[in-house]
Amino acid sequence: MEANAVTDKNGWKEQLTINLRMKASEAFKQVALTEKEAELDEEELEELKKQKRFNWHCRFGLRLKIRMLETEFNEFRGLKPVKIFVTGPPASGKTYYAEQLARYYNIPRVHVSQLVEEVFRMAAIDEEAAGEDKLTNDCRTKLEEIKAAMEEAINEKRADMEEPEDGWPEIIIKDSEIRVPDDLLYEVLKLKLGENDCRNRGYILDSYPRVYKGAQRAFLMKPPKQNEEDEDDDDQ
Repeated sequence: MEANAVTDKNGWKEQLTINLRMKASEAFKQVALTEKEAELDEEELEELKKQKRFNWHCRFGLRLKIRMLETEFNEFRGLKPVKIFVTGPPASGKTYYAEQLARYYNIPRVHVSQLVEEVFRMAAIDEEAAGEDKLTNDCRTKLEEIKAAMEEAINEKRADMEEPEDGWPEIIIKDSEIRVPDDLLYEVLKLKLGENDCRNRGYILDSYPRVYKGAQRAFLMKPPKQNEEDEDDDDQ
């Protein structure tokens, strides 16, 4: 028998449901004044009330201050996120050691193939479902532009060749053939590092970002402006 059926039959749901309406006690709103303080003029009295008023830690609710509470929780318990960057020349064992460290510290391993997969996942979301999400729309738009450019290049090559008797085959561009732009990868990386597991426990960056300027674009609040020469450096 399903759990819902048991709950409905025995009435546990109704018995265990509590409708809580929480509000601050009047004691927190009132400011106790002495007789001498009550005789102050209006401006001084208002300033004194501000000083004596209860100092709310989350005046407008926990939801708006959840990051602050999260930081306090980690600091009070001595929980410091472990952040590791693994790099090295090709075939030097970067991924192997990154995986070992991730298991040892129980933290996420962030690697470029994971970021690429996320870009394609976001690009597959249709415009209506994406709504006004800028990154999702950028992923879809830029990958569509890249595919269109690749198809155009193939058609230009075919124009200089003799067409087969049975005609040209349909152009099918696989995801693995598309080079995802670095700017999308950096944005997805920032999104990933902002998730709860990375923010609270830490992370291991497995060989990405590859270059110094890429790290600037991923981690600085205001990364330096990029010119054509910098773009060439990212490709190296």
